[in-house]
Parts: sequence; C-alpha cells; structure tokens
Amino acid sequence: MNRNVVNSPVQSENWLERAARSGSPQLRVVVVEDVLIVRKRIASSLNAEPELVVVGEAGSCQEAQALLLELPVDVLVCDIGLPGTPELRNGIELIAWALKRDPQLRAVVLTNYTDEAYRRASLRAGASAFLDKSSEFADLPEAIRLARR
Repeated sequence: MNRNVVNSPVQSENWLERAARSGSPQLRVVVVEDVLIVRKRIASSLNAEPELVVVGEAGSCQEAQALLLELPVDVLVCDIGLPGTPELRNGIELIAWALKRDPQLRAVVLTNYTDEAYRRASLRAGASAFLDKSSEFADLPEAIRLARR
C-alpha cells in the first residue's frame, strides 16, 4: 500500500469564504487520516455537504494536534492507525487528548480497524461514533451531524 503522509498541517482552501457564503451555520471539521488520497476523498465528500466545512486536514497525530490548537473545530474525524508521538501514539489517544482540551468537541472514528476492542477503546476515549471505512463514507456526514446534537 502506498502511504502518502504529509509532514505539515494542510488547511482546506478557502473554508472561511465558503462558511461566510453559506447562510446557515456550518459544522467545522478536521479530518485526520495518514493516507493522502483517502484523506482528500473524505474531505471532498464532507465539503459536498452544505452544513459541513472541512477547516483542516492532517496526516499524523502531531499535525492534528497543531491544527486543533490553532483552529476553531466542532468535529474531529479521525483514523486509529496514525503516525504518532510518544505522547499521542494513535488516533484513540489523540481523541482523548482533544476532548480533554475541548469538552465541546466531538469525535468520529473512521477506520479499517473493526475489531470490537478498538470500538470500545474509541468510545471510552470519548468518540461519539465508530465507522468502518468500507462503508464508502456514506454514513459519515450523518454521524457528524448526530455527534453534534
């Protein structure tokens, strides 16, 4: 598998303009996925939803941490298997850190790790939803909307 990892945070282009143009409030989303082509596909899919706007993208726990410290975010969409740091070794630990820092934030896990132990660990860390990537992302927009209710 070709794993394209970006070494610095990448913010979605013109999200401020898009948010300003829409007459309704949008949920601000950060997508954390280490495979670039998958991350871009997720972001594109979410940006097609009128009430969602991807404000940032990251390919590792460290990049995500930098974005979460810098940007206003409503929902974190996060994979489990991510390049980490000694403090944040994977997506589950990133979610726990992010929710401790901002209890209003919501997290949705989108992963290939479908074992029940991963689901339980994600929910214990504070994730609002746990989705399998094989669902073709069809359930992701609704999971994000439900997480914020």
